[in-house]
Amino acid sequence: MAPPLLRWTIGRVEMGEEERRRLETEDLKREGFVGNLKRVLLLSSGDAASHLAARLVGLMLRGEDVEVTTMQLEAPADPGAESPEADDQDLEQVVEELSVESHNTRTLTLPDDGRPDQDVLAEVEKGYDLVVIGTGALRSGEHSLREPNGAAGTALRRWLPQWATRPGTRGPAQPSVPGYEAGYPEQPQKDSPFQGPLFSELVDRLIHHARCPIFIVTTPHSSEDALQAGADNAELERPGDPIDLPRVLLPVWGSHGVSWGAEIGFSIARQSAIEVDVLHWVSAPRRRLRAGWDHATRHAVDIGEDLVGRVAEIGERLEASVRTEVSVAAVPEQAFIDHARRHPGLIVLESTRSPVRRRAFFGHEVDYLLRHAPCPVALISAPQAHHSGASN
Repeated sequence: MAPPLLRWTIGRVEMGEEERRRLETEDLKREGFVGNLKRVLLLSSGDAASHLAARLVGLMLRGEDVEVTTMQLEAPADPGAESPEADDQDLEQVVEELSVESHNTRTLTLPDDGRPDQDVLAEVEKGYDLVVIGTGALRSGEHSLREPNGAAGTALRRWLPQWATRPGTRGPAQPSVPGYEAGYPEQPQKDSPFQGPLFSELVDRLIHHARCPIFIVTTPHSSEDALQAGADNAELERPGDPIDLPRVLLPVWGSHGVSWGAEIGFSIARQSAIEVDVLHWVSAPRRRLRAGWDHATRHAVDIGEDLVGRVAEIGERLEASVRTEVSVAAVPEQAFIDHARRHPGLIVLESTRSPVRRRAFFGHEVDYLLRHAPCPVALISAPQAHHSGASN
């Protein structure tokens, strides 16, 4: 314990504004998600998404004392380029992109005679605080919610199940009656993007079985379906280098406040030229409810401004450059996609994992953004029991 005179002196020393903000930032980090990470597992397959994931982990953890383990998965199919030397070189590049202290890094490789999925799941169970994996873009079954009768409508009808009808039966838009006559959907086509896993067999198994949060990074236009989507909408076939991130796009939905996703976005952008756009859209009222909609919409916009302002305040305390925007849109998810096309960057999302069969599911809004994002997406996901929720 300090002597009485020293305590008396210290108690009368005024703290400067800079020191006060520094202490507030340290307290915020200590209480947050990123500040409590001790062990991180990065799964790398050597593709663009894996390299981007490594860079994001490096940005997020810079200045933190965190052990990062990199596990090399099976290299992507690339005839003529597959060799142990190429795999080792790629793994070294991924570790270099992490930009963490050498004493905090280690690398693992899968055994040649093992089963990759089981070996990865076994490693995940060894007490990591976060698992990071890069994966390709999802196939899109619909190109836009604003073109129901155009190319998007054609693509959507291609994937939707056909309704069973026969002479004298009612269609699905008419009042339903019990039994087959009401019309029931058949199974979707086998090549439908809504069949099978959401990402890949391995990623979906991780989502279902991992006990710790998972950080999933996807890059756009990594499949023929995504390339065709860009061509149909008269857009550039390929985006810029996904490693070059001018901004972070952070959507704030509903009552969500400062969460893991926001903290990760600010941690990536802090003390850099990367700007964080905190965005919130208010759903426009349906046409039949237009009477009095100005007052209700204004009230919703005010609430949205409070939400983004609260998130922006935390971002500034974490030393990130923040910009906020609140808008009204008929379809908020599509409005966000349109914004990302005009101002591409890294989209950061957060969602819990829903226990559905066969595939990962994060909610319809997140699913839509994952399928239609024109730029890289980083999704932080945790089991429902560990969900961060909104801050109070």
